[in-house]
Amino acid sequence: MSKILFVCTGNTCRSPMAEALARALWQEAGIEAEFLSAGLAAWGESPASPEAQKVMAEKGLDLSEHRSRSLTAEMVAEADLVLTMTRGHRDLIIERWPQFAHKVHTLWYHARGEDRDVLDPFGGTVEEYRQVAGEIEELLKRILEQEKGV
Repeated sequence: MSKILFVCTGNTCRSPMAEALARALWQEAGIEAEFLSAGLAAWGESPASPEAQKVMAEKGLDLSEHRSRSLTAEMVAEADLVLTMTRGHRDLIIERWPQFAHKVHTLWYHARGEDRDVLDPFGGTVEEYRQVAGEIEELLKRILEQEKGV
């Protein structure tokens, strides 16, 4: 069973949405995997943003129990794959822990081979959160297809 770690800045928007979406998609596909999320600048145990909770609830996913956590070397070491929301996140992780560079990629690069960022919806409208969640979901579906060999 693979362990995938999603990383963003505060662990209240993008990475918890990615974690929840991935868990649901992999479960639906019958593929066992473990998912976790963390932030490079997470403030201790903050809930997911209200907008992220609302957008995930619209998809039948519950983020009400999510609490932000700061990324640690142990999390990176234990993960089989670390997927970041931006190139900046990726670069910072590789700078801090270069021994794990081989398993740290942006979500866009791992899904589509493109060096792009998933923009941060923090402070934005619910519609902006929906757009970001849709982008993350499409990228995750592509990764899932690759895992299934489709």
